[in-house]
Amino acid sequence: MHHITTLTVCFLLTLIVACKTTEQVQREKIVDNLSNRVVKLQKDNADLSFAVNDLQEKLSQFQGKKGEEDYKQKELTQEIVNRIRADLEILHDGLVSLRKDQEEVRKEMQEQKAYIAQVVSTLGKISNTPTGTGTSKKKTSIFEEAISLYNSGKCDQAVVKFKIHIDSAKASSTEKATALHHIGICEHKSKNYDTSIVSLSKLVTNYPKSQKVPEAFFYLGKNFLEKGQKNEAKQAFEEVVKRSPKSKLGESTKKLLKTL
Repeated sequence: MHHITTLTVCFLLTLIVACKTTEQVQREKIVDNLSNRVVKLQKDNADLSFAVNDLQEKLSQFQGKKGEEDYKQKELTQEIVNRIRADLEILHDGLVSLRKDQEEVRKEMQEQKAYIAQVVSTLGKISNTPTGTGTSKKKTSIFEEAISLYNSGKCDQAVVKFKIHIDSAKASSTEKATALHHIGICEHKSKNYDTSIVSLSKLVTNYPKSQKVPEAFFYLGKNFLEKGQKNEAKQAFEEVVKRSPKSKLGESTKKLLKTL
């Protein structure tokens, strides 16, 4: 009986020891898990700290770059403003110069008008002056005077008289066409190509049947060539050939067209 009791006690002790061992194992596992979690949290904390520091560093760099970019932008803006101011000053100076030129042109036009009026007045006095013999010579018209000046190579004086005659009510269509033709050639010789084009264009438009039209187109072509307008020049020269194909002017114009 005593032996059985002893065995029972031993069994109970073993069971108790075994129970404690299992509990210790479980506790150790828990401790290990907690330790692992602590280690992981420490690692995560370290990673997070590194990430925060990295972000702070990048933020500082960005702020530095942003400040530098703002400074550069301000410099660029100021440079643009300075350029605009300089351009405005140039435009202002150009406007002042243009106004000055316009005033000079206006004065010159007034002088030309006064000169023309003086010429007309003088011509009127001359035509009304009686001759010493009591007989009057045949009056020389302004148109005839203009032709004489033109033939003498005095283009500037001839142009003035031709323009006066064109505005006269007594001028015939033939005379007006001739006057426009001669004015156009004079202006071409003086290298006033735009003015020449205006006169010759009036001739071919208003007096298309005039004998002066082929030569007018020829000089129109020469004017356009001088201005670098090759296509317009060709068209004008083609009109010469079309209107006067067998004349010397037409033949020479054909040769000129082949070179263009």
